Amino acid sequence: MLIKFLCQNIYSINDEIEFRMFRSPTRVLKNHVYNSTKIKVLKSAIMYGANASGKTNFVKAINIGRDFIFGGPNNPNRIDIPIFKFESDENKNSLFEYTFLSNSCYYIYGYELNQKKVVKEWCYKLTSKKPKLLFERETLDDNTIFLQKGDFTETKKEENFFDFCLDATRPTQLFLTTLINNNTKHFSDVISWFKKLTIIYPESKFGNLFTIIADNNFYQSFIEILNDLGIDIDDFDDESFNF
Repeated sequence: MLIKFLCQNIYSINDEIEFRMFRSPTRVLKNHVYNSTKIKVLKSAIMYGANASGKTNFVKAINIGRDFIFGGPNNPNRIDIPIFKFESDENKNSLFEYTFLSNSCYYIYGYELNQKKVVKEWCYKLTSKKPKLLFERETLDDNTIFLQKGDFTETKKEENFFDFCLDATRPTQLFLTTLINNNTKHFSDVISWFKKLTIIYPESKFGNLFTIIADNNFYQSFIEILNDLGIDIDDFDDESFNF
């Protein structure tokens, strides 16, 4: 579940903007609130505005931020992203930050980059006391990558694995991308959430009902989502008819 998203300097978005699914303190429609989580968030939200005001580009920003995690830059020496065209400062960073719920835990993952390098990258697990550091990465002026990680590694083998991934990470590449490419066993909640994140555009095509029924795991998750949204559909079935 996406709870908050920040972005800047991407497509037609120049300054930092924020999308939040938090419940308003004055909200009285309780059935519009998702109550299965510690943080009260809305089941759905609507973004509206004038034509050409940036609504589609905001949704595209969510998608391009995700795609960069799994694909990385097309050119290993340069990051080509659709930055804000009228920005006078060529060195201004683009920002992507996601706050989300995955496997009953809350996480923040984000990064800043420009056309030359990934400047910063961070990942935290949110707890009741304070955010727990998973890792923070910073690319210095000489392209040296500095990494600070939490205390979740338990063996020398795990330490060596992270050292290997750090050495294998290019300045233009996310550290999380390197971990994914090397089949890390850590951060599974974070990685699986981004894999499941789906952006639906007007031209997107959806599989038929039989595809949903055939995949039992997906089918059960689909029914749970409908129930959480307050939609009174408990089951689907297929039946043939002669016309």
